[in-house]
Amino acid sequence: MIYRVFLGVIVLMLASKHSLGNTTLNPVLVEVPIQKSFVPMGFDSNDRVQLAIGGELRNSCYKIASNSVVVDPDQKIITVKQQAYVYLGFCLMMIVPYSEVVTLGIVDKPGDYQIRDASSGKTIGKIKIDLARTLEQDEFLYAPVSDAVLVKDEAHESEESPERNKIVLTGTFVDACTQLKEVRVSQNENTIVVQPIAVVNQQMGDCKTEKINFSKTVVLDPKLRGDYLLHVRALNGAAINKVIDFGN
Repeated sequence: MIYRVFLGVIVLMLASKHSLGNTTLNPVLVEVPIQKSFVPMGFDSNDRVQLAIGGELRNSCYKIASNSVVVDPDQKIITVKQQAYVYLGFCLMMIVPYSEVVTLGIVDKPGDYQIRDASSGKTIGKIKIDLARTLEQDEFLYAPVSDAVLVKDEAHESEESPERNKIVLTGTFVDACTQLKEVRVSQNENTIVVQPIAVVNQQMGDCKTEKINFSKTVVLDPKLRGDYLLHVRALNGAAINKVIDFGN
C-alpha cells in the first residue's frame, strides 16, 4: 500500500512538472554515448562503408533517433554522433540497449582510421580502408540478397553441434543465367562478414528475364556467443546489417 501511494505521488509530481514547466509536448533531442562499434572487414576506397554502433539508454523515456558522422581523412579519425529523443512524463528506470547502423559512404583516402564517440571523445573502434584495386564498386559480383535470418535449430542446440548457428539468405535473381556460386564467411571479434558470390553462366543459352527466387543456408561458427554484427554483402553495393544476439 505504501509503495502504491509513493508511486502515485511520483507520477503526480512528474505530471505537474510537465504541465507547468513546459509549453510543448514535443520530445527533446539529446546526444547519447556510444559504448562499442561493430566493424566489418574488407572495405576499400570505392566501397559504400557501413558499420554498427551500440550502447545503452538511461530509461524508457529515451527513444533512439538519427546518427551522423564526420570523416577526417587527414587525421584518420571518424567521429560518430548518436542522438535520442527524450519524452517527458513517467519513465521506467531501466537500462535500454540499442544498436544502430552508421553509413559513412565512400571513404576515398585509404588508411587505418580511429572511430570516436562524439559524446565522450573516446575511441570505440578502428577500421581499415584499403586502396581499391578495380574500377567496379565491388571486387565480386554479389547475389541480390534481400534478407538474412538467423535460424535456431532445437535439434542442434548443444555447443558441440556444428549446426548450432545457421543463417538463411534469401533473394531473387532477375534472369535465368545468374546463379549463386559460393558463400564466403569471415569474422572478427564481433562482426561476421558474409559474401554471397554470384556468377553469370552464359553457356545456359537464352538468358531470358525472369524472377527466380533463391535460398541458401549458411552454417556459422557454433561457438559464437554474445552480440555480433551480421554484415551481408549484396548486389550494387548494398548490404544487409543486423546486430544479432547469439546468446550466452
